[in-house]
Amino acid sequence: MTRLGVLLGAAALAACEVPFDPRIPSDDVVSLSGYLDASADTQWVRVERLDATTGTSGRPLPITVTLVDAASGAEAALVQRVWPTVVGPAHLFWTTAGVAPGRSYRLHVDTEAGAATATVVTPDTADYVVSVESGPQSCPAIVTVSGDVDVADVQAVFRVVRAGRPSDVRISHAARVERAPDGTARVSLYYADDADEALAVGQILSSQIRVSVSATEWPVHPGASIESVLLEPTFGAEGQIEGGVGFVGGVVSEWYAYVPPIEPCSRP
Repeated sequence: MTRLGVLLGAAALAACEVPFDPRIPSDDVVSLSGYLDASADTQWVRVERLDATTGTSGRPLPITVTLVDAASGAEAALVQRVWPTVVGPAHLFWTTAGVAPGRSYRLHVDTEAGAATATVVTPDTADYVVSVESGPQSCPAIVTVSGDVDVADVQAVFRVVRAGRPSDVRISHAARVERAPDGTARVSLYYADDADEALAVGQILSSQIRVSVSATEWPVHPGASIESVLLEPTFGAEGQIEGGVGFVGGVVSEWYAYVPPIEPCSRP
């Protein structure tokens, strides 16, 4: 499954209602949400206008979004796509421009009401170490992340054959994140009964664990998928978005072998 399929599949279930009261004077013009993934071939962010019509327009917004590499100055214009959800349209912007680890980027949003800029930093792969412990007798699987990064998401991903075609089934059971005094994160990943139900319809080709780390503090609660930053009212560090509100993270996602346990185990 492509990253677009995951993002839009989630958007079909929920949408981000901009936490903004138009009755309160503000210089903010847009809400930005999403993340830049240095491991992905396509980048997606969501932009919504902060005015009385927010969430009601099913048409493309009259705005432009540009991705800028802070070091080289290289620019890429993002393409808009309006995606319907159960509570209103989501205005998504995408680009296939390359995003690399350990770099700084800016997302510029220009509207008729003003402009906004989000600064996004992707983690350097030399700044952290990931280890994964899994096996037939290991439930939960343990993912350890040490270094100057935050854990954005940990998911079990199974590639299965359905109706003769391969597809990905993602089951997020990163139920608990514990931190040692030195900042090391220890993530418990559970393979529970609902995994069997989701996988029963297809032949399993492979299983992996996807670990996504962020260069800055990740604001979404543990257990939420990384894609939820496109769907929930989420705020990052103050001042990250000039002229707007919201959160845009920078991540690196890496894949590790996953051996599911013989028997499911429940979260404590």
